[in-house]
Amino acid sequence: MKRTLLFFITLFCCAVSAQNKPNVKKDIKLFYKPPSQVSGFTLVTVNLSYAVVNVFGEIQIQAEAKCSNNLEYQYKGRQFTFSGNEVPVRSVVVRDPIIKVVVTGPNNFRKEMKLWILGLGANAFGDSSPIKDAKTPEEKDPSNYNVEIIGVESVSYNGLSSLINEIESKLREEKKLKELQGFIENGDNALNRENFSEAENNYKAILRLDKDNAYAKTQLEKIRQRVEKLSSKKRYDDAMNAAQAEEARGNYDNASRLYEEASKEDVNNGYAKNQSDRVNDLKERKVKEAEDKAKAIKEKIEKEEKANTEAYEKKEAEKKKFQAERDRIADELLQARKDSIADSLDRQDREKVLEEAKKLREEQEEREKAQEKADEDELKKEALERRSEDDEQISAIEEIMQDDPIKYTEYLDIAWDLREKADNIKPYDELELKKEWWDNNTYIQNFADDLYEPQIRQNHENYMKKSAEAKAAYYTAKNGYMDAMQYVDKGSKDQKWLLNQIEYCNKRIDSYESNYKTDFNSENLRIKQKNYMKSMAEANRMSDNRQKAALAYDILATSPEDQNQYLTKKYDLYGRMENAHQQYLADAAVAGVSQSVVLDMWTNGKSVDESGKNFMFNFYSGIEYNSVPILMNKTSDQNTPITTTEDLTAAVANIGVNIWFYRSKYFDVNLGTSAGYGVYPMEGIKVSYLHYNAKVNLDFGYEWFKVATLFQYLGRSGSQEIDYDVSSANAYGSTVATNTIGKGEFDYSIMRVGAGLKLFGRMDKYSNLTVMLNVDKPSFYDFDFFEKPLYMYSLTYSSADFGIGFEFSNNYVIAGVKEYSLPDPKSTPYYSIKLFYEFSLL
Repeated sequence: MKRTLLFFITLFCCAVSAQNKPNVKKDIKLFYKPPSQVSGFTLVTVNLSYAVVNVFGEIQIQAEAKCSNNLEYQYKGRQFTFSGNEVPVRSVVVRDPIIKVVVTGPNNFRKEMKLWILGLGANAFGDSSPIKDAKTPEEKDPSNYNVEIIGVESVSYNGLSSLINEIESKLREEKKLKELQGFIENGDNALNRENFSEAENNYKAILRLDKDNAYAKTQLEKIRQRVEKLSSKKRYDDAMNAAQAEEARGNYDNASRLYEEASKEDVNNGYAKNQSDRVNDLKERKVKEAEDKAKAIKEKIEKEEKANTEAYEKKEAEKKKFQAERDRIADELLQARKDSIADSLDRQDREKVLEEAKKLREEQEEREKAQEKADEDELKKEALERRSEDDEQISAIEEIMQDDPIKYTEYLDIAWDLREKADNIKPYDELELKKEWWDNNTYIQNFADDLYEPQIRQNHENYMKKSAEAKAAYYTAKNGYMDAMQYVDKGSKDQKWLLNQIEYCNKRIDSYESNYKTDFNSENLRIKQKNYMKSMAEANRMSDNRQKAALAYDILATSPEDQNQYLTKKYDLYGRMENAHQQYLADAAVAGVSQSVVLDMWTNGKSVDESGKNFMFNFYSGIEYNSVPILMNKTSDQNTPITTTEDLTAAVANIGVNIWFYRSKYFDVNLGTSAGYGVYPMEGIKVSYLHYNAKVNLDFGYEWFKVATLFQYLGRSGSQEIDYDVSSANAYGSTVATNTIGKGEFDYSIMRVGAGLKLFGRMDKYSNLTVMLNVDKPSFYDFDFFEKPLYMYSLTYSSADFGIGFEFSNNYVIAGVKEYSLPDPKSTPYYSIKLFYEFSLL
């Protein structure tokens, strides 16, 4: 067979030679080094021989090559060096190089191609790679073609299994040696600390890995000998030392027990026994002293009780006097439109002050807006630069990524712990004032601001430190996620999840960066305002309004520039109080008219009388007290804007119709709709609330007992605005104008399904009590009906004349738009209480 093959090869070569004389054969030495992530010899030498020939009109490259390698093999990012005598290296054959070339020729011919040279090694032979079919004499001449070698693209290997097994064996041995060294170090350290249990566990772990390890056996024997050398003297000393420590702490029972234990050892046990008796005597004396001291205190209290009573009565008299003075000042402030500083000025002076204050306020607002814009631009720039740095780091990580689930899990646990640590840092907790029980005393309230000022400043400093600590913790957590990214596949779901966590950390850092300057400036402004406002308060206590006005104006003129808006804020507050009063009158009128209309319907309507009718058209009217959770966006001159959770409360007047299509002892079908509008008459709070619904009721059962079902569509829209300055002024008689305003609104729909029981009275076939469990799905709620149910409980009693109903839901989903950070989100219950009357039209 070999001879036949040799014959045909020879015949083929003769035919080629007959076509055209081949180009001169060329030899070249090439080198190949695999990429860092690819396993292989670090350097392979390829000796290439090639020539361009014409074979029956087809221009070809005939090539052959031999490959050799160095003795360093790259495996999983590491290099392993072998000697030439080691069997695994000698068993590997490098072969099958793929070489990239560029061929140029007549008529502007250019072609990039690869030479696939197969069957290499000890038995190399030539391979042909076609270039093109030649048409013209110039194209048929091989000498007109030039071959440019670009380089070796890859090689293949035979006989790698032994080498890989050898490398894996070395890796396992390294791991084993590393574990042994770790156990030896831990065991030796524990032994030096005389922690014999820990040392013994480490040396036994060494024997589980290497059962013949002489060092571990020697150390275990050393532990056994040292434990045996613990004598009665050491146990005596330990017991005596522990007893003395307990005695010093006043734990006499424990001290006596330990002295008793020491006395059982055969070392100076008489002294230990004496010490036990001494401690028991000492305990008895201490008990007797405590009893005597309690008795003396009791006698002292009884002796001073009369004096204390007299002092208390004196303080109560002073307290009443102070309260009377405070009430008088509150009355003056409530009549601010008549007796305020502004009204005590001459008209010309008042207009001048208002004009100057308005100008100062406008200038200050312009400066604040410009500064806010500059701060916002700076924060955006910092955020972009930080994310750009992250992108560069992520790109570098993607170059070395390798799928290693074990290491990924290890690093992910570390990153998760870092993230959890960052999330658990609560800077706002530092702002809480720590009050003692006596701080609620009426007299202390007079100077509470001064009393708490050192604590307020320290709290703010602690808050700023905690904020910086939290920001740094999120930086650390972000780096932890990047470390974990090294051990996942590029573009995998795990990498996308890690990128989301990195962005979460960046957003938290953005938030702390944004709040830092605002919190710092707010605290500085508060400190500057303190003395200024105290001076204004003193001026306001003067009895002569003219002198009071002149002094207040002087304080205003000499105050820092950023305080010059105080008086203007006072004027603004008086105007807001007047507007709030007018709003209260309007809301009260709306509520009064609505309730009057509903009451008229009650008194003029006809009771529902079934009279055996299967079809009924009933009119429904009612009054409802409703409380709905809402997000409130709160702004203030003194504090950072925040979003809080509160309740929108409204007194609602409802009207509607109920159509009973079919009614029987077994089955009822009802279609109903209603709508209501409500307000909340209170100065400082402006509420507008509208709700409407359409429902279908299907009830089935027997006579007095039926299963009730509900399918309902509801719509809710409302808005709420709270002027906290006005509310405080009305509640306490005075306030510092801080322009603290809360605003919120919502507009959403709800799908509701429910089921329950309806019980009818045995004597009155129309009166019933209905208990239902409903599930709500608001339009903005991210979960489906039964994925994370939002339960609503209802109880309704209805008779032929009137009805009463209750609805309640704990932790109801909060509606509205969040404009600022929400530091302490709290779920709020929803509830409503309603009275209604239903009478038949048909």
